[in-house]
Amino acid sequence: MQQAFQSAHLRLESGYMHHRYEDEQVFLRAFFHRPTPDAHALDTLPDYTAVLGPTKLRALKNAAICFVTVTCRAAIDEGVPSEMSFALSDYFVQAVERGETATAAEKTMREMLLTYYVAVQRAHINPAYPPLVRKALAHIHNHVYEKTSAAAIAQLSGTSISTLNRALNATLGYTTVPCIHRAKVQEAAYLLGTLHQSVTDVAIALGFANISHFSRTFAKYMRVTPSQYRLAHDQLDSSQQSDRHQQSKYRQPESEQRPNPAGLTPFPRHINAISFSTC
Repeated sequence: MQQAFQSAHLRLESGYMHHRYEDEQVFLRAFFHRPTPDAHALDTLPDYTAVLGPTKLRALKNAAICFVTVTCRAAIDEGVPSEMSFALSDYFVQAVERGETATAAEKTMREMLLTYYVAVQRAHINPAYPPLVRKALAHIHNHVYEKTSAAAIAQLSGTSISTLNRALNATLGYTTVPCIHRAKVQEAAYLLGTLHQSVTDVAIALGFANISHFSRTFAKYMRVTPSQYRLAHDQLDSSQQSDRHQQSKYRQPESEQRPNPAGLTPFPRHINAISFSTC
């Protein structure tokens, strides 16, 4: 313990300082409330990788893991259920550890920030909605990966199915079951289009009885089947990668490029999903 305090004091005496905790929170709040996420926003924070590990890769991984933890807790403050936020954190910490290059770690950070950004957007429920509607929407969101029902949501919300249906219909224009379906389709769109998971895996994860039921429900709200949706996003990602490759052939001399210490590329501008705040 004494050695730790001595080391900390030596660092402080050398002039080494972290950014303020308040600055970190301001950064994440601003990021979560942007109309679209911006990967270059990370460049505004200091880079501590030189002091966080014995090698550049280890230091980058340690810095990434620290930032996953901070982002996880900030997302909880923004309304993301703690169990979901911690589960996402576990996934991304393990993904960082699996990476064998700095590029892999940076890619994981891009995916992490995009994922938490989407999670926060989904957790934001219109504060103007009646309390019963907000409570029901929160329960639907929290149980989106389970086989839930209108009766279960009504029970969790402390009311009857008929009362809940009237409240949802008066506020949103549809009842409990369509609202559950919309939430699941929204999550499916993210899993298929951003994480590129298979149709079968998504159907199972979201608690659909079978793939046919999942496909019918997805097509009802998205106007395309899950397979068509995933294929379109796979093709879009391939096209973007091809464009980046072509641009790299004609890249300016390094001295003329705009500084980008993290080496990050912008997030995808498409987050095609049904807004949970209107569900």
